[in-house]
Amino acid sequence: MGHWISWGITLAMMIAINAFMYHNMTKYRRGMDTRQRIGPFLCTLIAAPLIMADLTRHILSDTNVWPWCGDNEMFPRINQTWTDDCTWSSTQYKCDMVCCVTEEDWGHSVGIEAFPADDQQACECNDCVHHETMSHLSMIGWLFTIIF
Repeated sequence: MGHWISWGITLAMMIAINAFMYHNMTKYRRGMDTRQRIGPFLCTLIAAPLIMADLTRHILSDTNVWPWCGDNEMFPRINQTWTDDCTWSSTQYKCDMVCCVTEEDWGHSVGIEAFPADDQQACECNDCVHHETMSHLSMIGWLFTIIF
């Protein structure tokens, strides 16, 4: 719910800022050349979707439209830390914790062995890394943290 609230507030602010810049462009910048008149408005217009990108990634991940790499069929990493399948998932960090699926939860994945019963003390797929640092960023993490 927090991502939706943040997304809505940020979207409202981006619309307000762009409306303000457009208003100032048409009212106060009449005698200037085209670059001076339109430049600031174009900068805020380009910045708005870039600012919204990471919030949108969070919402798409929360709603499972663009899932994390884990116990799912689109980006599986069952009984592994990180696979090539995870590259285009919405996971921001390269996982270094095993996403193990217990024999009790087994069922929808084919071709992978269930995690042995004696090693199930730390089985879960909700956590990915012990430390969220720049050195653990995935390709999507770099794209959304550094670029956007």
